Amino acid sequence: MFIVALNDYNKIESYSDNENRLDIAKSLFKTIIDYPWFQNCGIILFLNKKDILEEQIMHTNLVDYFPEFKGPKKNAREATAFITKMFVEINTDPDRIIYSYSVCLLDPENIRSVLGSAIKDMIIHQNLNNKISKCCCF
Repeated sequence: MFIVALNDYNKIESYSDNENRLDIAKSLFKTIIDYPWFQNCGIILFLNKKDILEEQIMHTNLVDYFPEFKGPKKNAREATAFITKMFVEINTDPDRIIYSYSVCLLDPENIRSVLGSAIKDMIIHQNLNNKISKCCCF
């Protein structure tokens, strides 16, 4: 599991040469998913604080921090989709699926249902891949 704060798109870290927090998170995410121990693992990406993003996006524009964003202003759904895509595209392994969920981690019912769904999807996907790789084709 990897957790990213959606509302960090406009935050800068002074201790890290004034680097954007999402850029720092992307670098860490890449390091983790490329690490040999995690090569055969499913990855769950939690895009946290969706509730805060929905408020924040009304006052700050994502394109001011990420010029490649082409979506409309004040649209939390488009901003979330853009941020999700930034992280998912880091994955270079075509066999690995990144399960991404926009959540508010303070909502236990939401987390319970998302985790159940994500884990079930990963197990099914892994079992299907194992069966297909063991299958003999003539």
